[in-house]
Amino acid sequence: MKDLISYIQSHVERGSCQCGECLDAPAETRQPTGHTSDVVFFKVKAFNNPDSNELKTPVTSHSGIFNQVDLFDKKEHNFQEIGGWIGDQGLALMLMGWGN
Repeated sequence: MKDLISYIQSHVERGSCQCGECLDAPAETRQPTGHTSDVVFFKVKAFNNPDSNELKTPVTSHSGIFNQVDLFDKKEHNFQEIGGWIGDQGLALMLMGWGN
């Protein structure tokens, strides 16, 4: 089974950042089309037929980078907390947006 980061990257399309403050933002912005979730900074869209049951394995086996998070504890978690767990706030927003 793929690890969590690889699973997210292979099932969630991310658009260009729209905050207007990123130094590395491309000159030409691109956003996914169709059914998307707007996560403020960019839009995300699921692709490659992600399976929520299949996602449980990499989520439950992921060892946190800077902290530990249990996404199944029925508590609210923000992108900063999930980003610390995954190791990247952008990936956290991708995962959260995919869940919408």
